[in-house]
Amino acid sequence: MPTTSSTTRSRCARRSRRSGSSSSTTSPTSNDTDRYWEQVGDLIRPQGAISLIVGNRGPLAQEGVRGKSATICWELMFTRPRFKTPDMIEQHRLLTRVAELIDAGRIRGTLRETLRPINAANLRAAHAKLESGQMIGKLVVAGWS
Repeated sequence: MPTTSSTTRSRCARRSRRSGSSSSTTSPTSNDTDRYWEQVGDLIRPQGAISLIVGNRGPLAQEGVRGKSATICWELMFTRPRFKTPDMIEQHRLLTRVAELIDAGRIRGTLRETLRPINAANLRAAHAKLESGQMIGKLVVAGWS
């Protein structure tokens, strides 16, 4: 039985071949940096860019991306307001544009599942789903009993 890593690598490679490319100029990583880091290194093109929005739990092997001179960019939603950067107005523009796209039905949120009510059993169930690594989208626990 293949490991999660080799299964994921195979899936990523198949998607890449279907798109007509064996590598990618950009590689967004929005789920589990540690779990997919090796695949990102395999798929990124030389001098490509990797965008990360989630942290890593441990050190990341650099050979796969360093040898390709890939750029790594951590993107955090609140960097501008937190550090009062000169381009803070861009945050407003970005959020306004996203709101327009949602209102127009061009994009939708990532809510996948809601567990009700908020209680110990649903909190355990939510944690189990998230810790499985299989959850896609957002999971909400709502409504006090």
